Amino acid sequence: MYDSSVAKQIFEKSSYNHFFEREVATALDNKVVRPPIYLSLGTEHIPPSVHAAFRDSGLFMRDYYVFPQHRCHSYYLTFGGSPTSLAFELCGDPRGCNAGMGGSASVSNNDTANFMGHSGLLGDQVPIAVGCAHASEKPTVVILGDAAAEEDYVLGALGFAATKNAPILFVCEDNDLSILTAKSIRRSWSVVDAAKGLGVESREFRDTPKNIYEAALDFVKNPRPLFLNVLCQRHRWHAGSGIDNDPEWDSFSDLTGEVRRAFGAPYVNSIMQYHEEITKSLWKDVSHECRRDN
Repeated sequence: MYDSSVAKQIFEKSSYNHFFEREVATALDNKVVRPPIYLSLGTEHIPPSVHAAFRDSGLFMRDYYVFPQHRCHSYYLTFGGSPTSLAFELCGDPRGCNAGMGGSASVSNNDTANFMGHSGLLGDQVPIAVGCAHASEKPTVVILGDAAAEEDYVLGALGFAATKNAPILFVCEDNDLSILTAKSIRRSWSVVDAAKGLGVESREFRDTPKNIYEAALDFVKNPRPLFLNVLCQRHRWHAGSGIDNDPEWDSFSDLTGEVRRAFGAPYVNSIMQYHEEITKSLWKDVSHECRRDN
């Protein structure tokens, strides 16, 4: 059950994700990292909310699979990835988690988790994840966006998952945009309705940690095809560090306020200050190393 202790653990991981991504944006602006860069600012709390449910159910990261898409830095960090390896990867350095060849959208971690990198083809991780869940019989999480949900093989994968009753959780981060094109321009149908029509249990809700945690916990307790359409906001461009406009809401800030009320401002301030300091230090060191070697 979601309570203040769960909110606290989600906040701690989200805070680190938040400050790491802010440093990525600065490094991009300073031409330290190689574009394109897909930042998870605005959705940095979603992976910790999913992870908390799996951890609270007694699962270790080797007990399940995670298949991310782009905007996956926070997933990588949350599910056991090395921040230093990710920083080097974003700089195109051979010391990166994919030897500097994958870049922002294609990070993977097979050292401490079953975290599978994305090829870059929109939505292709979905049928692969469904096949993995069916073959391994292990709980599997696949992350996609509202544009990827429109790909024909994604819809086919939903149908296959339902037919085989694969233990897979679909997390659709729905920010209403495909680069800059809104859903209302792209399609007249709902992916939630489409998934239900294919036999997949589906839900849609706003991206509060409570909503995500409780839905993920329900999945872990009874692994089966479950599609979550999580309405969220991106706080930076589709690719890059710029800002389109002011987001309609900020769930990380809301989570921070929730934890502040429960545990006090000194605790929250100390965590955020610590994460800001260590991510700045990490990026300072990595930037120095990359510039020296080049």
